[in-house]
Amino acid sequence: MEITKKLIILIQLFCEDCYDKFQNFLRHQEFTHASTTFVSLNIVNEISNFLVSLQLIDGDIYYNEGMLPIVKYALATLTDFCLGPCQKNQVLLGNQRHLISFINNLIDRKIEFGKDQNENLIDVFSNLIKLILAIINGNTHAETKEFVLN
Repeated sequence: MEITKKLIILIQLFCEDCYDKFQNFLRHQEFTHASTTFVSLNIVNEISNFLVSLQLIDGDIYYNEGMLPIVKYALATLTDFCLGPCQKNQVLLGNQRHLISFINNLIDRKIEFGKDQNENLIDVFSNLIKLILAIINGNTHAETKEFVLN
């Protein structure tokens, strides 16, 4: 899991300052080399799917000390995909029902901050809020905002 965390952090660092051409590249890679077959990979979508799959694997990631750092960095990376704002990423992530459901499920969990002093847990909760704000701030697509906020 440590290598997964480091890879997510690396991708997050690539997203700083929302260079639009690179954000587009993260969603779709175009190759012109005719003799080799390349497959385009939507990295934004894949990190979102990976994050949701963590909950499917474990069920209660809030209390899994090994997964919390990965969840924390995956959420931060998804947030960085949206900042700038990068509207194509905002729309992409804002329209993913499984991601929004994942966020809602985690937020609905009652955290007792007096008892749950795990720093990673508090960071995860904070990153959930930042991701929601990143998806809706500067996003001109009313349907996406409505879906996220409902």
